[in-house]
Amino acid sequence: MFYANVVSNRQQSLAGYYLDRKTNSESMFNEEEKKRIADKEFFIAKKNITQKVYVAFEDVKKEIESHINTHLDFIPSKIIATGKINRGENLNGLPWINLDYPGFFQKENVFAIRYLFWWGNHFSITLHLGGEYLKMFNNLAFEKLKHKSGDTFYWCVNSTPWKYDYSPQNYYTLSNISDAQLNKSFENGFIKISTCFPLNQVSDFKTAGIESAKKLLALVHNLTQ
Repeated sequence: MFYANVVSNRQQSLAGYYLDRKTNSESMFNEEEKKRIADKEFFIAKKNITQKVYVAFEDVKKEIESHINTHLDFIPSKIIATGKINRGENLNGLPWINLDYPGFFQKENVFAIRYLFWWGNHFSITLHLGGEYLKMFNNLAFEKLKHKSGDTFYWCVNSTPWKYDYSPQNYYTLSNISDAQLNKSFENGFIKISTCFPLNQVSDFKTAGIESAKKLLALVHNLTQ
């Protein structure tokens, strides 16, 4: 009798376990999420958009490489030879695609322009200099930079270079940078100068990337004169 009761209780427990699993499974996704996971068109569109961004980034790389070789002989050949496209699914919870070109990252020594297509956010183009490449400039040279760029470029005020939002904790417009913030950037061992475009306002990512990169490289060139 005792054994029969144990078996019966175990069967009831298992039945309850599988019922709970079924109930939880049914409630795993809300109605909006169910629509999303069943929407084939979204995934097809995402794949097509990704392919178009890759093609645009390859064209940007070719154009900027040619521009550097023709006009900017102060950039070392080891930097010109670098560069690649990467992508991921979790930059602050959202997918991203980026091109680094030039893309020289060697410990603290950095000479890079990062073109970031960040789903749900923006398309940004960012000059990142660190280590020995930061030493090409001095604080006085940046006064010229501030006057020339105005509000079209942003200066990173963060203590880390690996944030890409345009919150006040991360970027100020160049025209609003104080001497103290400028000095702090040099103490941190890197500078980042950036510009960005809302995704729904850019019809040609290739042109936007090339023009912005050339402006950033012109700023660098002017500061080395």
